[in-house]
Amino acid sequence: MKPLFLKCDPIQDSEILGYQTALQSTQGNILKSHGRNYTANVFLSFTGEPASLKLAIRELAKSVTSADAQAQQTARHKQDRTESIFVGFGLSACGYRFLGYNPDVLKSAEFSDGMTRPGSGLYDPDVSQWEKPFQKPIHAMVVLAHSNSDELMKQANALLAPFAGLADTWTECGSKILKGKETIEQFGFVDGISQPIFFRSDIKGRIEYWDPGAGTRLVLVKDEFGKSDDDCGSFYVFRKLEQDVKGFDQRVACLQAQLGHRPNRELAGALLVGRFQDGTPVVHHDSPQGNTDNDFIYIGRLLGSGADPFDRKCPISSHIRKVNPRGGTSDIEKERNRRIARRGITYGDAKKDENVGLLFQCCQSDLANQFEFLQATWSNTAGKPDSTGTDPIAAQSAPQNQVWPLIWGTGHKVAFDFGGFVRLKGGAYFFLPSITFLKNI
Repeated sequence: MKPLFLKCDPIQDSEILGYQTALQSTQGNILKSHGRNYTANVFLSFTGEPASLKLAIRELAKSVTSADAQAQQTARHKQDRTESIFVGFGLSACGYRFLGYNPDVLKSAEFSDGMTRPGSGLYDPDVSQWEKPFQKPIHAMVVLAHSNSDELMKQANALLAPFAGLADTWTECGSKILKGKETIEQFGFVDGISQPIFFRSDIKGRIEYWDPGAGTRLVLVKDEFGKSDDDCGSFYVFRKLEQDVKGFDQRVACLQAQLGHRPNRELAGALLVGRFQDGTPVVHHDSPQGNTDNDFIYIGRLLGSGADPFDRKCPISSHIRKVNPRGGTSDIEKERNRRIARRGITYGDAKKDENVGLLFQCCQSDLANQFEFLQATWSNTAGKPDSTGTDPIAAQSAPQNQVWPLIWGTGHKVAFDFGGFVRLKGGAYFFLPSITFLKNI
């Protein structure tokens, strides 16, 4: 069998036993989301001696949840509703250096030089405009998750105790917003529909045009600080994104007024995102249908595929088409290799708080080819892919060159720039090392 970090197709049930050692060394929440409703991202700025910090990390490593352990936790929960905490751990490039390791060994210049390096193309606000805690060096991050918020914080205090006096810490708490059985984000749209799936048994429903399956090489690399090819890691992006819900809603109303045939607010919003709030793809319908279908492409020759090459239904400027063109660049395999495994969660309550948003998090094997390409080249750039305008949701650059169907399903277009309602408040790149490395650091 190929090493897990080189596997180019989803894991079959018959292969799990053969990959068990690798799954025991690989952290959870990479190949599958931890699934809990409450999270705490605890950030650490090291102040103690490296030897003492390594001892604290080895202690924490005993509780870090592996991919194998996560599967067992899920099985127990389905059987008797057993609740358990999820624990993950990541180091930044400066964290590796502080502990005496050279991050260049991990073979990612983007990771080594960091999110704030000049020339990244991310168009992020200057660090001086970030929230204060994110302006200082971040050496490590602990990801904690539980179904009960009180139990989460109780266990967080115990798990972080070994770092007392060795690091300054602060915490970003997240909680899911549930609408029925669906998870939504702050603008009200169902979230997490289109994700790469790494276990073949998890792929459900019809697959005719778009296969959500992915090989684990999409998110895993060999942990060069591990002991064998079974020791895998993943590059992890964290970005705190504040969402201006009121401003977004007001601008949606302005777009609605520009469109023909008196479209409702739901359609105007769906054109921006590419789906209605209930998840219905606008490439298939001009009204919400309670349908989170993901089996479609935008450009292709198969009849019934949902192909919309002239963007008469799903705007070429829409968010989900910008970051996943589904054939729009004429190289669908290269597009598929740019996918990321999103692991974010909302923070704040828009009904009570002004400061709300998304703790955006994602896993990938290649920061340059995946997250940074999606953000810098596709979201922030008006000309790519294929003269699409900037991303109305995710772009950090000024909105420009966006066009929308004047009337859904026709070739008539209207120019209207939309954006600036999601702003970065701080972030960093991390590497999620193998558990083997953490236990022997």
